[in-house]
Amino acid sequence: MFGATAAVMPVVRNDNSIVNIPQTTNNVISQSITGSSIGGGSRRNGETYNPDGIELVYVERTVGIVGTVATSGFYIGKFEVTQAQWRDIMGNNPSYFKGTGNLNLPVENVSWNDVQEFLVRLNRHTGKNYRLPTEEEWEFAARGGTQSEGYIYSGSNNFHDVAWFSKNSKRRTQPVGTKAPNELGIHDMSGNVWEWCNTTNGNKKFRGGSWKNKYSALRVAYWRSNTAKYRDYRVGFRVVLP
Repeated sequence: MFGATAAVMPVVRNDNSIVNIPQTTNNVISQSITGSSIGGGSRRNGETYNPDGIELVYVERTVGIVGTVATSGFYIGKFEVTQAQWRDIMGNNPSYFKGTGNLNLPVENVSWNDVQEFLVRLNRHTGKNYRLPTEEEWEFAARGGTQSEGYIYSGSNNFHDVAWFSKNSKRRTQPVGTKAPNELGIHDMSGNVWEWCNTTNGNKKFRGGSWKNKYSALRVAYWRSNTAKYRDYRVGFRVVLP
C-alpha cells in the first residue's frame, strides 16, 4: 500500500555522531522484513514488521500467570503516521505544516475522531485491526519496554538526542525518524507531535510532547487531554497492531 525502495537517511545525535536509518525513495518510511508473522511463530522483542507500509516494532511484555511466566505483546508504529500515509488512506492532507516534496512529516491537525475514521478505512483496506495505543501500551513502549534503561525521555536522558522540541525544531514539525530511537528502535515518542491514545471515556489523552513544547513536556510520564473533536498543529498519532 505504501511500499517503496529503501534508502538511507542519517540521524544526527547531539554529540554529532551519525546513525543511518532506512528511508524510502518516495519519502514514505517503509521497510519489509522476513521471518516474522503476525499470525503465529516466535516474535522477537524489537523486531520490525511491515505488512501494509506502516513499519511496526514488536513490544514484548512478560506477565505472570498462576506462578508461571508467559509473554505477550503488541506491535506499535516505529514512526508517527506520516502525511503520505494519511493521504493514501484518506485522500487529503489536513496538516498545517504540509510537506513540499517531503511527506515524511508527521500528519497533524487531526482530532481523535478523525483518527478513528482513518483506522476504520485502514482496517477495511488491510483486513487487520489497527488502533491507537492504550496509555499503558504507549508509555510501556516509550520507556523501552523490557529493554528499558529508565530514561526520563524516550530513549535518553538527553532530550536533544531523541526529541524535536521548542529549542531545536525551528518552530515546526520535522521528518519522522530523524532523531535517535529508544531502546526498542522506536522514534519520536518524545517530541515532534503529541500522540493520541486510545482513551475510552471522557476527554481523550495525548502523550509525548511536541515541536513547540519545552523539555518538561517531553517526559514519558507526561500527558495532556482534550475533547475528541480537538485539532491542533501539534497533535498527531501512531498506530498499534495487537
